[in-house]
Formats: sequence, C-alpha cells, structure tokens
Amino acid sequence: MDPVDTRPNDPLWDELNRRFNILAAGFGGRPLLNQTKHLTRELVQQTLGKNWDRFVAIRDEEDHGERLLNDYFRGLIRPHDAQAPPRPAPARRGKSFGQPPR
Repeated sequence: MDPVDTRPNDPLWDELNRRFNILAAGFGGRPLLNQTKHLTRELVQQTLGKNWDRFVAIRDEEDHGERLLNDYFRGLIRPHDAQAPPRPAPARRGKSFGQPPR
C-alpha cells in the first residue's frame, strides 16, 4: 500500500483513500486539508474538532462575500442541504480596462 501513489480514475484507489482516512483518524491522525484526498465534513470535524470550528468561525467572519471559499472547502464547511448566503456582486473600483480616458 502506497498512500502517496495516485490513480485518479480508479474507483478502488478512491476507496482505499477513504478507508485509509478513517483508519488514520482512528489512530489520532489529522488530515492535511490541501493534500488529503476524499475528506468528508464528518472526518474533518472528528479529527480537527475545536480547531476546525475556530477556523470556520474566523473564515465566516472575515470573508462575508465568500470570495476566498472554493467548492472544495464549501463542501467541508457547509452541510450539503444548507444554503450558503447569497454572494454580493464584487465592488467595482476604478476604471475598467478598455475604456477610453475621460
């Protein structure tokens, strides 16, 4: 077994990663959010606990428009049945490229 190897189109490889995450968590392992494949919200909460709750609270407080929240982290942070708050349109600052000067 080599958890560093990767076979993105192999369903058995995906299943190995899922089971390995559960096994590692059972021994006190903590996932690397940007490297561990096939994480679930439940596994992140189980392994990171209050640290994860603090991260989510700070992220929610500092990023009201969710500009720094991608689909991967959205899936880890929000329940799949919960609706994310509406995203405001980005503020326009200065002149757009391609407009002639006034």
